[in-house]
Amino acid sequence: MRKIDVNRTRAMTQRLDRIPAPLNPKSKFNGITRPVLIVLMMISRQAARDGIIPAAPSVSIPRQESVRHDSDHSEGEDVVAPRQVEALYRAVPGQWAIMVPLAACRLPLVACRLPLVAWCQLRRGECLGLQRRDIERHDDGSATLHVRRQLNANTGDYTDTRSDAGKRSLTIPKLMTARLKQHLADNVTAEAKAPVVPASVRAGDRG
Repeated sequence: MRKIDVNRTRAMTQRLDRIPAPLNPKSKFNGITRPVLIVLMMISRQAARDGIIPAAPSVSIPRQESVRHDSDHSEGEDVVAPRQVEALYRAVPGQWAIMVPLAACRLPLVACRLPLVAWCQLRRGECLGLQRRDIERHDDGSATLHVRRQLNANTGDYTDTRSDAGKRSLTIPKLMTARLKQHLADNVTAEAKAPVVPASVRAGDRG
């Protein structure tokens, strides 16, 4: 982490920009660079908060440009199948795996970047903004998920959702309630504001 500075990040960005877009190799954009930089800056800001580095590099994150499909595109390639969500869920380390089924199924494949993303179709920031108090369990065994905030990838702070319509309540599918309950028991502290997707195991806050 101490060796990652602006110059190294710029060099990495240039290499990423040269990767052909999976959906259309002839496209000027590939949909890869921005997500990688967002994750890198989230890690860098956490390292700065932990005192590992003095400060996160001052890196400008480009806007996400669309990548148009090429002429050989099939609509069947746009959707992540349930079996693919399950495989991804099982491949991701324990405390973060819950993000997958709560965001990617029935989303475009390029958007499935662990952005509780699949079954509830949350954006990455909304998923990372979830707190224990946002999960309401009912006597019949069902559960409701209340989306009230998001984690801003640029600042690392909680902010309002993109619009008032983004504040919503969602029914958690029955196949996810047991997994979510186990996830909360194993990885999330009892505080009402504890993040559902913790920075570390049993983390009571994101810092």
